[in-house]
Amino acid sequence: MKSINMAALDSNLPENVLPGEQESVNFTDEMADKPGVSFHSNPQDRAVLKMMTAIRSTLSCVSKISVSGKLTMCEKLLKNTIQNAIRDKKVTRMPQHLIEMLEEGVSKSESSEEKADAVWYLRSALDSVYDEYVDMYCGVKNPRFNPIHKTISNVISLAIAIQGKNNLQPLKDLYLKTVSSLQELDTISDEAKKVVCQALEAAKSESIGSDAPAQVKCLREALDFVYNEVRLPELHDKPSVVAKTAEKPKIEKEEILIDFTGERVSSLTFTPKVFNDTVMGGKSESEFTVHNGEGIFNGTVSAVRDGGFASVKFHPSDVKELQKALSNCIGLKCVVKNLTDKVQRFKLQLTSLNRMRAFNYQSEIVLPPSCDFTPVFLHISTFWPTMFGHVLANQGTVDVSTVDVVGIIVSRLTDNGKPNPDFREGQFAIAIKCIKLVR
Repeated sequence: MKSINMAALDSNLPENVLPGEQESVNFTDEMADKPGVSFHSNPQDRAVLKMMTAIRSTLSCVSKISVSGKLTMCEKLLKNTIQNAIRDKKVTRMPQHLIEMLEEGVSKSESSEEKADAVWYLRSALDSVYDEYVDMYCGVKNPRFNPIHKTISNVISLAIAIQGKNNLQPLKDLYLKTVSSLQELDTISDEAKKVVCQALEAAKSESIGSDAPAQVKCLREALDFVYNEVRLPELHDKPSVVAKTAEKPKIEKEEILIDFTGERVSSLTFTPKVFNDTVMGGKSESEFTVHNGEGIFNGTVSAVRDGGFASVKFHPSDVKELQKALSNCIGLKCVVKNLTDKVQRFKLQLTSLNRMRAFNYQSEIVLPPSCDFTPVFLHISTFWPTMFGHVLANQGTVDVSTVDVVGIIVSRLTDNGKPNPDFREGQFAIAIKCIKLVR
């Protein structure tokens, strides 16, 4: 799939077709014009699903065993998965550039002097192939060759750069062009088109005609809706086109889950363990310490080698007791403090180790610069199920009976898999007093 020229996107966006819409590669010509064909209805689809499952399983295993330093085993697993993918290239009709990517990964790993580098080359190649297949198998009417979500993601990334210049007019113009171009596409649902039309009408209505932030917000919500629909067919909720004040949940009871102040006692004890992108060859570093009644999570995050995350996971003394405690809660409240002079965006994670090491339910904590301790409430409906940065289902589909670990992560991706607008390479630091269960 060809890349999009981000620099020219805001000025050259077509009126009726999104960038890349005519550039998608057709791997199944005989089926491309047959709407409604299910994902598993032909041998190629089943072969692709099998390959993607094998890649995801391998990456999960490698993430787990690389922590214990078994790099030779990691290398063997990754090479075996790559060899199988190349072997099955005819039935999966893998594009030539992806085959070359896998072969290049193997070649670089074999010529590498460091075992860690060899593992990273192999993993990076598999990561890239997996990501491209996720992109290809994501449409609504034609679930193979729909780059709409990729285009929207690029537009949002460009918007982040524009927004950083504190000028809303170019941002509004970019969103207007993009949302307008969605109206004529036949690859989004009628419901999505309705949301798009409502957003355009709201942005041009007299009621918010002079309110640029509100116009930008309603247009962005429409883009988010289409993005989620294309990435997650039939697993999305209709947004409110015009911003409304969120109702505060009725909180009847709060219980301490994790506490660092020493003032309250929880029936569970937790052991913190840092888990960074070094498991996939990244360079981020972090540590967790307890000092003066505060849990301090700090370090340096780097996007080198496609990394970009650092995390601390709190392992409970009794997993069953943790699951029981989570079973009747409506959300969690974190009492946290930003220790830097920049906006920081963290994610609270409920991790399921048994369902593969990288499976997480996550919801965002956004902290202003140098803020004091702040209680941040995260309703259970705001958590997204993700794996390797990919959203797996709709927001709020949390199965607490599978949760084994609670964690905090800083990442270049938001909780729903989009680029983090507040991500900056370098130092990060957050202080935690406690994490509470809210019932």
